[in-house]
Amino acid sequence: MRCEICNECVFGEDGITVLGIGAAHVACFEMEKNIRREFGNINISRLNDEDFNDLYDMVMAERNVRASNFEEKSIELF
Repeated sequence: MRCEICNECVFGEDGITVLGIGAAHVACFEMEKNIRREFGNINISRLNDEDFNDLYDMVMAERNVRASNFEEKSIELF
């Protein structure tokens, strides 16, 4: 099999199968994912400013909840 990103042979532990892409080297897929600025199923570069700011607020609120040591976990919105 050939890597769909670099077109070199893929074999062993260096190779993975990516849904929607096909066979790829782990390093090639990670580099491609960072270039496209995708996380999970979210293409961050395609978000408009309002949606991007909403996502940022949600991430910061979740980070605050995870960092707190309170027994009752309430989300503080900014």
